[in-house]
Amino acid sequence: MTRFRRVQNIAAIIFAALLLALSYEVFIFSNSFAPAGVPGIATIIQEIFGFRVAYLNIIINIPLLVLVYFVVDHEYAIHSAIFSMVFSLALVLLDHMDLSAIRYHTENGTSLILAPLAGGVISGFSYSIAMKRNGCTGGTDLVAAWVHHKYPEKNMLWVIFGINAVVAG
Repeated sequence: MTRFRRVQNIAAIIFAALLLALSYEVFIFSNSFAPAGVPGIATIIQEIFGFRVAYLNIIINIPLLVLVYFVVDHEYAIHSAIFSMVFSLALVLLDHMDLSAIRYHTENGTSLILAPLAGGVISGFSYSIAMKRNGCTGGTDLVAAWVHHKYPEKNMLWVIFGINAVVAG
């Protein structure tokens, strides 16, 4: 792979992480719903205990990234680490910014349709950018990569779906 292509991949991953962090601030946190995966669990913990998603995301992903780096694939782990760290850093920075002009919320503070739909579309777009560049958003995707490495006959997308379904349940 050429140096230019590597820079392109990393720039795209950074863009996707920034976009996802903005989506969390604009649609998810202000409407009190939890997406799938580790950030979803972290969102619930943030809502209940006040422990920020950004920090919990890093704490959970570091051991998973180390495992994937040594067991599965170096490049996949590095790209996923870039996504995870940029996402968390962006959440910390956005937390100190006044986003009230663009934050979406309804009169009662929860949107049951538009915010989850918009958050889901942006999340899916961000995930696809990361995955197309041999990376992921971290968390359950890293666990799925490890499971797929250990059991290659398991389809990684179905493993991700299964883990996220358990989290959602």
